[in-house]
Amino acid sequence: MINKKTVLVTGANSGIGFATVNHFLELDYEVIAIDKNSHNLSELTNNNKFSSFIVDLSDETQVNSLIEELNTSFTYPDILINAAGIREITPVLDLSTELFSKVINVNLVAPFILSRELCRAWIRQGKRGTIINIASVSGMMAEPERAAYVSSKHAIIGLTKQMAMEFGAKGIRINSISPGVIRTELTEEYFQDENLVSLIRDNHALHTWGEPEDIVSCIEFLSSEHSKFITGSNFVIDGGWTAGKKL
Repeated sequence: MINKKTVLVTGANSGIGFATVNHFLELDYEVIAIDKNSHNLSELTNNNKFSSFIVDLSDETQVNSLIEELNTSFTYPDILINAAGIREITPVLDLSTELFSKVINVNLVAPFILSRELCRAWIRQGKRGTIINIASVSGMMAEPERAAYVSSKHAIIGLTKQMAMEFGAKGIRINSISPGVIRTELTEEYFQDENLVSLIRDNHALHTWGEPEDIVSCIEFLSSEHSKFITGSNFVIDGGWTAGKKL
């Protein structure tokens, strides 16, 4: 029996984040949802175990304001899931510093700030918290025209390992998950192109792509006592995308 706890999910309005919010509400957890949009989350407002904050994670001031809100209300989650992510499709020579920084801020800086501050709160309270970072197979390899995204995902895997090493003695576990192609709002444009659909299918050993629920099942495992001896690990859930390539 899993003890019911409070989970904070970023990127909660869509994709893996939204699926995670719904899954943990079904498990009767308290859920705090973070996103800069709320059109999907609005359907959950009648649930008394659900609360949300509108935050643009590319803006460090807003991230710090969220931390202040949590400090003021003493509402510290037991589990943090950093699922928010954005990406560019731009060649390096055309990639502006502004866009590069925005992707890094959302995908790396915001998770760092939230993780650091929650670790501070957990240590202060003597709690054994859990953090799960949604990385990507792009954190293990290069991909065309995604210098900022690839850089951010390599870095979040490194940050996961670094924080796991530093906070393990405090009973805080930190892991990451690296999905392959998951069909979400972010990737839906891929599926409108028959050539891309064929490429995606052929590059997965299982000859199919993933759904958000494929990632949520691992998130639940890593946030439970079933994974109490796991920290600093990166779980690749990619249908065989990184297993090998066709010559």
